[in-house]
Amino acid sequence: MPNKIEYQSVNFNLLLPTLHPLGVDEKCWSLFERDEFTADFKHLRRVQTVRVQRDGNLVEFPRDMGPASSFKANGFVIPCLFEDTVGHALDYADFMRDQGEVGLQRAMDDHREEVNVIEQAILRAEMVQEYLRRNTRTLVQARK
Repeated sequence: MPNKIEYQSVNFNLLLPTLHPLGVDEKCWSLFERDEFTADFKHLRRVQTVRVQRDGNLVEFPRDMGPASSFKANGFVIPCLFEDTVGHALDYADFMRDQGEVGLQRAMDDHREEVNVIEQAILRAEMVQEYLRRNTRTLVQARK
């Protein structure tokens, strides 16, 4: 069946044929790229796998991208959790692949403040306590 695209069912570990190719507007669960050995275990190939949900099953669409030596970035995972589309995940994967480790480090540096969730929670709790201390009369009137 050369015109059909195969996908792998994650639940049952089967390769099943499908008439519906992967669409860029579909909601994506995750995209990951990794280096895998060929069947003869002589060469490493870069494989990109996109996971989407079809008929209640989480399915994978693997794609061979070529020799692993031609990519400067290590493998990576982009968790979308059905919040983003396949097209956006593929675009972000292209960006990550082109930038390599430098791009990943730059993205982590840009979002360093967002990463520290504990400090943000403490700051938020302190702000609530300060608001309650300063506005007790307003809160009592609001409760009435």
